[in-house]
Amino acid sequence: MSRKKREYGETYEYKLPGGKSVDVVAEKDGKRIAIKIKIRKSDAVYNVRKDLEAGFDGVICVCLYKRIEDEIISQIKSIEPEQRKRIQIETITN
Repeated sequence: MSRKKREYGETYEYKLPGGKSVDVVAEKDGKRIAIKIKIRKSDAVYNVRKDLEAGFDGVICVCLYKRIEDEIISQIKSIEPEQRKRIQIETITN
C-alpha cells in the first residue's frame, strides 16, 4: 500500500501567546495559514486581526452557513485594505 505524501503540515488548536488559539494552521514552504471554522456569528474582526498580528501569511474563514459568511464580510470591512487581501472567506453549505 502506498502512502500519499502530505502537501501541508497541519496543527489543530494551535496555541498563541496570551491563551489564544487558532482552529487549524496549515504550513508549507515556510508559509503559515490560519484557518478559522465559523459555526455561529462571533467577533470575526477581532479573530482575524489576532491571527494576522500573530504573523500568519493569511487567514481563511470557513463558514457553515451563507448568513455567517455575509456577517463576516460585513465585519471585516473595517480591516485595512492591505490586510483584507490576506483574508479568504468560504462557505460549505447554503
